[in-house]
Amino acid sequence: MSDAPHDATARFTQGPISPTLLRFALPLLATNFLHALTGTWGAVWASHALGPNALTAVATATVVLWMMMGTAMGIGTAASVAIGQSLGAGDLPAVKRVVGSALAFVAAFALLVAAAGWALSPTLADWLDTPLPARDFTITHLRFTFLAMPSIFCYLVMMMVMRGAGDSKTPFKFTLIWISGTLLLIPLLIKGSPRFQCNK
Repeated sequence: MSDAPHDATARFTQGPISPTLLRFALPLLATNFLHALTGTWGAVWASHALGPNALTAVATATVVLWMMMGTAMGIGTAASVAIGQSLGAGDLPAVKRVVGSALAFVAAFALLVAAAGWALSPTLADWLDTPLPARDFTITHLRFTFLAMPSIFCYLVMMMVMRGAGDSKTPFKFTLIWISGTLLLIPLLIKGSPRFQCNK
């Protein structure tokens, strides 16, 4: 059997622990910071350009999104553990099976979530006690948030699969692209969007 899996993880399993841990953890910390920055950026633009009812809608949808993302991250964590074990054993076919199974499962699950979320957004808005002036905007925002979940879920699992293989730099590079696009698109989309009859 080829030593490629062992070579790929040698930098992660050999040498001093502290420098290796820092090299792996720093991109994760930076990623969390950038995600928080993006959320703040979107909230500021929504509140200033569309009013407080839009901010309520964004905050509500964000809470739901992060709750659902926790499910995808759980799947990704399980996959990354199995990948780490398979790489440590030098079993590359097992790594491929884990990656394929994880992506197929999360894609199917996310499609179900998107369909159910679209249909149940009005009920969800009521369960969350959304103020009546912000209800219509919240339902619209929730529905489009649910429609985005298949791509977000697959992205998260792919990033966690890479981290399970000991690579935290590549996910960070893709995150920079995602964050940069988000920071640029939020002002453009909000300025060009209809007001959705939000009361300022």
